[in-house]
Amino acid sequence: MLKSLRQLSLLALLFSLPLMAQADRTFTDQLGRQVTVPDSVDRVFALIW
Repeated sequence: MLKSLRQLSLLALLFSLPLMAQADRTFTDQLGRQVTVPDSVDRVFALIW
């Protein structure tokens, strides 16, 4: 019984990993503005004054 429960929980974890990998991240700057970016970023462009 314990072995099958362990296998079932491992299987559930393996199926949930792709869902966790596609999560977005939300950042808040010092002024309180929030920006949501995808977990995998291809390019970053920064303007510096």
